[in-house]
Amino acid sequence: MKDRDDILEEIRTERMRQIQVEQFTCDHDYQANDDSQLALAAAAYCLTAAGEPIAPGFCWPRGWDRQAFKPRHPRRDLVRAAALILAEIERIERT
Repeated sequence: MKDRDDILEEIRTERMRQIQVEQFTCDHDYQANDDSQLALAAAAYCLTAAGEPIAPGFCWPRGWDRQAFKPRHPRRDLVRAAALILAEIERIERT
């Protein structure tokens, strides 16, 4: 079992992957997102991690590619959600 520090590092690693691989930098997130879109995306991953079947458009942000919503495994989805929450906090801090 991983300890808290390992889990937090995993979330930081996912956030860095979003920035470096997906090019979702803080500047991009600030300029391209509003109305808590990042939080909505995180909610979609949390719901699937909780075993709630959701239609792709239920809370996936409007204007986002529905093909980008790729739930996998509850634990992985929660890590992804946590990184999206971090991105939303970073975006809010810039406003």
